[in-house]
Amino acid sequence: MAKVTKEAKNSGQATKANSNPRSRQLSKAERKAQKRLQQELERRQKVRKNAITGAVVVALVILGVIVIVAINKPRGEITLPNDGATENCDPIKTFQVDDREHVPEGQPISYPQDPPAGGKHWGTPPPPDDGFYTTEIPKELTTHSLEHGQIVIWYNEGDQEVAERLKDAISEKKSFMVAVPRSEPLPGGARMVITAWGRSQTCRNFDLQALRQFQDAFKNKGPEKVRMG
Repeated sequence: MAKVTKEAKNSGQATKANSNPRSRQLSKAERKAQKRLQQELERRQKVRKNAITGAVVVALVILGVIVIVAINKPRGEITLPNDGATENCDPIKTFQVDDREHVPEGQPISYPQDPPAGGKHWGTPPPPDDGFYTTEIPKELTTHSLEHGQIVIWYNEGDQEVAERLKDAISEKKSFMVAVPRSEPLPGGARMVITAWGRSQTCRNFDLQALRQFQDAFKNKGPEKVRMG
């Protein structure tokens, strides 16, 4: 067998070494280029992560706004047969109310409707929470309730029958409803008057049907959309 010369052997090893890129040391310029490439890849990856994070945050904010609007959005206007009139209650009256100025607490206000169906009112304290009350609340404060979409039901102080039935009705489904007594008799011999902003219904006796349909039609329909009560 022919002998392999030392030069040929060394030449073969050099050829093998050159065929393996890992065995060759990179030049300074190549190392700099490789470093720049790595930095560029890392920068782009960071930009992509930030873009994804930003998109997620924006989507969550939009979703939150949609949920809040959906929760607080008043329902469409409901048309009641016979203008809401029932066996015990007159048709619902509608009023144009443009003035909702806040005035200092304690300042008496004269209203064109009795009980009021909107208008200027005390800005403080906050309107009463939803519920049934046995203590009279100033009309200047309950009008603030109407502005925030609450329904105020007036009954005569000492009328135990209407008071008990109202208490049961409010306990059963009290959303947006405030029932308060009047020391001064309700006008026209009424035993219950249901009010919302720009609406009023007079009842000769307690009437659950009238109360429920009024509630469903006009709750959360006040000009001020900040939920109170």
